[in-house]
Amino acid sequence: MWKFKDVNFDEEFAQWEQLQHQLTELFKHKSESKIELMSLGIQLFESILVKVEEITFQREEIAQSTVSPLNVSERYEFVLSNSGNYAAFRQLDELFKETKKIIARKRVMERAQATESL
Repeated sequence: MWKFKDVNFDEEFAQWEQLQHQLTELFKHKSESKIELMSLGIQLFESILVKVEEITFQREEIAQSTVSPLNVSERYEFVLSNSGNYAAFRQLDELFKETKKIIARKRVMERAQATESL
């Protein structure tokens, strides 16, 4: 059985934090290279979902992920369609934050269940 406690997502979230800081500056200066970094951020978000589900990533199945934030399909499609837009950047940032919280909550729940079964 797959366990959240056994999988480390620190690297992915640390990479996003670096990208997020870079993207903030690029959006401030209206740099065209923001689209390239947004693409990396999108790939990073997808890699977290793949790691969680242990499957290949299918955009149609994003809503079924066990760590999907509320309205993830619509929000994700918005990010994909508007990757050069500041609102899409903010939405992607929120998806990362919410996903991180969901993973943390699932880890706590796993620990609680493990403790109860002892």
